[in-house]
Amino acid sequence: MGDPNDLDEKFEYDGRLVFNGIFIETESSPYNSKEELLSELSEFTEGTPGEPGFGFKDLQLGEWAERYSEIPPELLEITDDVWDIEYRRETYDLSEDLVDEQGDPVDGFVSDDWSAYVYWYPDEFLILQASKSKLEDLEEKLFPTIGRSHFESEQASETDDNDTDGNSNEGGDNGDGEGNHPHRLFHPEFLQWLVWKYDTTGHANGLELVEFSDASMSGDLSNFGKRNDVGDSRDITKSHPIIAGMLDDRDFEKLEGIFKVDDVEVDAQLWRDGRIRVMAQEDVGDASDYGRVLITNKFLREFLDVYLEWRSMDPTRKYVHPDYFELLHERAKNLPRSATYDFDFNALVQRYAHLRGENPADYNTQFNI
Repeated sequence: MGDPNDLDEKFEYDGRLVFNGIFIETESSPYNSKEELLSELSEFTEGTPGEPGFGFKDLQLGEWAERYSEIPPELLEITDDVWDIEYRRETYDLSEDLVDEQGDPVDGFVSDDWSAYVYWYPDEFLILQASKSKLEDLEEKLFPTIGRSHFESEQASETDDNDTDGNSNEGGDNGDGEGNHPHRLFHPEFLQWLVWKYDTTGHANGLELVEFSDASMSGDLSNFGKRNDVGDSRDITKSHPIIAGMLDDRDFEKLEGIFKVDDVEVDAQLWRDGRIRVMAQEDVGDASDYGRVLITNKFLREFLDVYLEWRSMDPTRKYVHPDYFELLHERAKNLPRSATYDFDFNALVQRYAHLRGENPADYNTQFNI
């Protein structure tokens, strides 16, 4: 299995685990096992400066469990369900600082490598951990074998290029959610549904929602500008920019919050275009690097299960009830820095009544302006 420190070095990071590729399966997996899949993928072999090596290796998360006695059984169950694979690529850079045994300068190359990771839950979804540039390379090597036709349409991914291996310690991401996105995985109505459930029940189909602290919204429907942003808030649903954004019928572009999975708290950023970033905070920050990988996979699987369940819900459960907008309107008037909004609430109520398949005349909503 190699040096016991190898896995921790592989997953070591200070900032966040970045998952830029999330693909929902539409057809059954053509493979019966991870071993069968690996037999058809190019195996990693070391190369040369003229022909750097690349390829796939079994990540073997389950084999490392014996070295981490503190990992609870509910996290280790993930290793039984996931096909975990590492994609590795070598790089060679010409160095002018090399010397021979006599200390004389010589031409030479310095070798390095980077890794990206594949987590496939057969017949459910495929998760790729990689920065944007590395995701493109990974997809070019992976999809010719497994086939894009088994997944929903291609999604766009946008992240900073400061990542080295799907992990990031930098704040260079513009985080604006803008650009060309031919496929947005998380519909803004899903992100709004999460906020609604958080504010009214604290749960979303069994997933505990502890806190939403950051959010971004976009739209062109008022004099508030094109963007509404809130950061480092204890509760975005008690923040004027987000209340105004929801009452102004804007779209959520990003949410950041704390989710609880098996009594473990996970701080995650959710982007409308399908990116998920798990931050090195809360219980994730306190865990070993191996534990972080398992916690993150546990969270991703449960979160994506919630998302898939939401997509198949009855419209009356899937979309926010207009009564919630009336609640937000009244809340804004009673906050310490009160505000009264006079948007076109009739249009807002009518749109959600249409989404829910209901008659707006049946509602008793009254926005006292």
